[in-house]
Amino acid sequence: MHWRRQIRRGTNSPDIVAQCLSRHLGVPIERRMLVRARATDPQADLSPQKRIENVRGAFRLGANYDLGGVRVLLVDDIMTTGATCSEAANVLRKAGAEAVFAAVVARTLGPDAAA
Repeated sequence: MHWRRQIRRGTNSPDIVAQCLSRHLGVPIERRMLVRARATDPQADLSPQKRIENVRGAFRLGANYDLGGVRVLLVDDIMTTGATCSEAANVLRKAGAEAVFAAVVARTLGPDAAA
């Protein structure tokens, strides 16, 4: 999450989830491995294509990380189209991550999904 958005929200829900997973799985949290290269617009009202465009180039690898052969678990609170996770995973794979997995608290359904 970009620092400006965290200040506006007052909390970082994915970080809270990551802390719980870290304790439960016994793995460290690497908060600086993937960093925002730029702020992005809120995605709630964007179409799937606009979401992809919105996050393109929004992430970069943090300084001093060698991901050769490393498996990474991305943590997020809500996944709608997967654009954010996909963009983040692409950056990590290009940096040498062996595998990238995503853990999300909630997955929204499209407008055609049955209730």
